[in-house]
Amino acid sequence: MNFKRICATRRAKQRGITLVTVAMILGIGGILLIAAIVYGPRYFTKSKVSNEIAALSDFRSNTVSFGGRVGLFTSSNASLQALINQNFFPQSMVSGTSPNQVVTNQWGGSYTVAVGTIVNAGDSLVLTSTGVPALACTELGTSLDNVVSIIKINGTQTKANGAPSDPSTVASNCGGSSGDDNSFAMTVAK
Repeated sequence: MNFKRICATRRAKQRGITLVTVAMILGIGGILLIAAIVYGPRYFTKSKVSNEIAALSDFRSNTVSFGGRVGLFTSSNASLQALINQNFFPQSMVSGTSPNQVVTNQWGGSYTVAVGTIVNAGDSLVLTSTGVPALACTELGTSLDNVVSIIKINGTQTKANGAPSDPSTVASNCGGSSGDDNSFAMTVAK
């Protein structure tokens, strides 16, 4: 046998992939697919909750700053449009044109604003967010202790002023009959 013929024979044997290799590739691909299906929604929920907490932290800072300038909040200085004009919300959350702008949360639900009371009328703002999915509701409801003073989820108070959130009350009020359309009323002090 000559050298060229030996090399050609070896190349012919090395062509293609084996059935074992295909099975290994499919197995690894299947494991990755299952991991994406199981952990993907959790990852995206955690990411959206983190973004929402950051936006609410900014809202709190803006509330303290603006409250220091205006004194007590009123229906005119604390309307949604007035707060949009004061850049209370990230521009990515604001849509539409003035005076019909809306603010949406990470899940496409809307925000409304009202004047609140912690000690005196007008000493806080009540920011209500709708359309919060059950999985995000539980995480968000227990992550805002250092951001807001009072939390009500679907009308039930889950955090009192000066106290931490009650995880069992949060869990029992997230989801249920509201499913993935939970509402949060968060009172933010000036």
